[in-house]
Amino acid sequence: MSSRENKLLALNTMHLGSTRNLIARQTRQASVELLDGAIATAMDLALAARQAQWNVQGSAFTSLHRLFAEISNELEAAATSLADRAAALGGIPRAVAHSIAGASRLKPYPVLGLDDREHIEELASRAAEFATELRLSIYELERHADPVTAHLLTLACGRVEAILCRLEGHLPSHDGDHLFPARSA
Repeated sequence: MSSRENKLLALNTMHLGSTRNLIARQTRQASVELLDGAIATAMDLALAARQAQWNVQGSAFTSLHRLFAEISNELEAAATSLADRAAALGGIPRAVAHSIAGASRLKPYPVLGLDDREHIEELASRAAEFATELRLSIYELERHADPVTAHLLTLACGRVEAILCRLEGHLPSHDGDHLFPARSA
C-alpha cells in the first residue's frame, strides 16, 4: 500500500463519521474494523468466483458456470449487508479493487491454468478460510458487546458455509469416495 493509502486507511479506521447510534465509540470502532476485513474478504472471494465462472470449461460447464455465478452474487449480497452495518456505525466501507486486495485476508486467486476441479478446490479452500475468519470476528464482537454486528457476521458465516458445502459436493473425498456416498440397499 502507498503511504497515501495507509493514511486514508488510518483515517477511515480512526475517524468514525457522526451518527446518533448510542453504541460506545470504542465498540463501534472495533466493529467497523472487523466489518472492513469481512467486506474485503467477501468481495475478494466473490471476484474469485467470478474469475472461475468466466474461465470454466469442460463437460460440467453449464452447471459450474451457474454455480460460480450464484456464489459470486451471494457473496456480493453478504458484503453489501456488512457494508450497510459499517456505514450505520459511522464507518466508511471500501469496495474499490485496491482496497479489497489490501484488506482481504485471502491469498491471491490464481488466474491462469486451472481446470474445473482446481477452480472448485481453490474456491472451497478460500471459503473455509473465510468462514473461520468470520467465526473469529464473531467471538471478538461478543467480547465488545455488539450483538447486532455479531448476528450479521453469523448470517454471513452461514452463507459462506453453505457455499462451501455446495462446492464440496462437486469434489470427491480425500480417500477417493464421494463426500456423500450412495446408500447401500
